[in-house]
This record gives sequence, C-alpha cells and structure tokens, in this order.
Amino acid sequence: MSMRKYIWEIIIGGVVVAIIAGLVLLYIQFIKDYEHRLTKLEKDFEHCVDCSKRTKTIGDYPYTVYTGVDVASNGEVLLNVQIDLLSEQFRWRCGSITEIVRGDDVVDIGKVIRQYHDNAELENALGIVCIGTASSEGQLIGEQTRAGDRVETLINLVSSNLNSSKRMPIYGLNFGKHIGSTNTPCSDATLEQRRVILIKLIERSDKLTDDKLEESLKRILLEKASNPAYNFPIDIRNYSMFRNNEKMLIYGRNQK
Repeated sequence: MSMRKYIWEIIIGGVVVAIIAGLVLLYIQFIKDYEHRLTKLEKDFEHCVDCSKRTKTIGDYPYTVYTGVDVASNGEVLLNVQIDLLSEQFRWRCGSITEIVRGDDVVDIGKVIRQYHDNAELENALGIVCIGTASSEGQLIGEQTRAGDRVETLINLVSSNLNSSKRMPIYGLNFGKHIGSTNTPCSDATLEQRRVILIKLIERSDKLTDDKLEESLKRILLEKASNPAYNFPIDIRNYSMFRNNEKMLIYGRNQK
C-alpha cells in the first residue's frame, strides 16, 4: 500500500513539475513575442537616441513625434500611434476657438497640414485624432466647451487641408479645461496648456471598434504622462474631461 502511494506521489509530483515548466516556457515565449512586436513597431525609430520621440520638420516648422502603443494582456497590439506635438511653434490664442498663434502672430495651421504627405508624415496612417485643449483661465463648463470647439476647428482644418489619397477618418478628443486657478487673466504662463496636437493612428486591431477607441487612446496618453522617462510635456490627468471621467471622443468623419 505504501509502495503504491509512493508511486502515485512520484507521478503527481512529475505532473506538477511538468505543468510548472510548461507555464514558465509559455511566459518566456510571451515576453519574447511582446518584445519582438514592440521592436517591430518602433523600427522607424531605431536610430534615434530616445526612441519614444523624434524631432521632425515641415517647412520651417519643427515639431516632435512621440510613439505610443496600447497592448492587450495577451500581447496583441490594440493601437499603435504617433503623436505629433506641433506646440514647439503653435498654441491656441487665449479665449479663441479659431485662432492659432506662433508667438504673437496668427498663423495658418492649414498650411502646415497641407505639407503632410502619404509617403512621409502620413506613411502607414489609418486615421487622425485632433486634440482640443483649454487653459486654466475661466469657468469649467465654458472652457470645456471652448476645448470642444477647438477640436471641431482642428477637424475641419485637417479635413479640408490634408493631402492624402487614403480618405482616412478624422476623430477628435476633447481634453477639456486645464485644472488650475480660474478668473485669472490670459498670460504666457498658460501657453503650455493650450497645445496643438494631432495623433496619427498607425496600427489598429479589428477588435478596437470606435466605442473602444477612446479608452485605448487614454491608456496611451496616461502611460506617457505617468512615466517621467518619456518626458512627455502634456499630462492628460490635469485636464477636466479625463479627471471627471467624461466622454472625450468625438466620432470620426471622413477626410474631404
């Protein structure tokens, strides 16, 4: 009886060891696949010093491109984006929903957008997301509305000026009002809160329908803001629509 029990213990022990070994091998393979996919996604940035961002130029306008990836728990890439931060040059004029300034001068952002081309800035792009921001001056509801109106302005500018044969969808994401002091006069101190930002959708899973796109974008932007190593200059956590968990996405329309 004791010999039979001993044999069963050996068999069960062997099965347990085999199961654990199998799980370890699966985990190692998962990590390898995940790292391989991230390497593949960032192949265009392999020669940069900081591969999470890259400085580019359109005409006389330098801007920074940040990469971002949202990956499911099984390693599947849900969304891969490039975030074009045009804010080295451009900000929204305080209080305006139509005027974008470079220094003290109103500029035609459409001129910049017209220089986006399929074989360069728009290579691999499947769609564009226009970001609307408002700085801390003013009351909450009014500034959230202003940020939403700025989204619509950008969507119309992109739709009308984009030189692409892809006829890609254009979305908006309303950040809302930057959380801070209200009823303060406009000043250069809040310029950084009124950035002009476009996000290009580079890879998108078939599972990521429009109703799930907002959450995926928020995860990418939150991850960028939460990790100091990225040095990402805008923190979605400081804007009212994200902080109050309000609907931010404006569903896409096709490029004109």
